Amino acid sequence: MLSFIATVVYLSMNQSLKDTPFNAEGAFLILSNQKCKVFNDRILPKEANKKMNDIYKKLKIIPPVSIVAGGNN
Repeated sequence: MLSFIATVVYLSMNQSLKDTPFNAEGAFLILSNQKCKVFNDRILPKEANKKMNDIYKKLKIIPPVSIVAGGNN
């Protein structure tokens, strides 16, 4: 089931990025460099670079400014 879902996501991303210089594999490589700072109660993603912003925009993804770290540790 996981392989099926991953295949659907990969093919869907390829289709969405069709008219750009990116493909799904390249997009995953670029987006894997998105870093963040982790605090006790919050996670702050670092500012995305131009290529990351282009991919986010084409995929209609709004990257969060901060993420509340939940759970009881």
